Amino acid sequence: MAARCPAPHCGWRKGRSLRNELPQASSRHWHGIRIDNAMNGVAGLTQPAAEPLALAPNPRMEVTGLDTRARLNMQGDAMGTLDAAFLNGERISFRELVEANQFWAFNGMIGMTDRPLMKVSTGETVMLEIYNETNFPHAMHLHGMHFREMRKDGGLGPFRDTLLMVGDETRTIGFVADNPGDWLVHCHMLSHAASGMMTWMKVT
Repeated sequence: MAARCPAPHCGWRKGRSLRNELPQASSRHWHGIRIDNAMNGVAGLTQPAAEPLALAPNPRMEVTGLDTRARLNMQGDAMGTLDAAFLNGERISFRELVEANQFWAFNGMIGMTDRPLMKVSTGETVMLEIYNETNFPHAMHLHGMHFREMRKDGGLGPFRDTLLMVGDETRTIGFVADNPGDWLVHCHMLSHAASGMMTWMKVT
């Protein structure tokens, strides 16, 4: 496909397959479509780079009850409060993090960790409070499940898989963990993800 901006529209009929004709392995991650973990398209976490598979439908999903609470603090930037964080199991100073081009963190941890942010059972209802401790906006993206924002007035927002948050803002999302697997949680400003803002959750 010749390079052009904006890119051409791509469409296909339900039931048809996609074929990778590139000279190297490729992976695809879908937004706005509910899929099984094996189709999530994050090479190295959920699957090897592979051909796309048939897509599952978006189910109707309510946020009822509450089984698990968790908190995610976004940290980093030169004007923020992050003075040190763990990188590859070692706590190092912010100056050293900048030298390593790793200066964004979740809960004091840089990049992917051996332990998930949370581990929940299939069917549990999760409330995740997210605090943007930085001075920058971040687009928080959850793989595998859609969530609804839990508003301060008690209402619920529309289904989403990405939430744009400005600096010094706290927002809460709720979702039913009904899709088993290891799922990526990251800032979708990909330069932020590459320099530290990535973690994962496990649904068993």
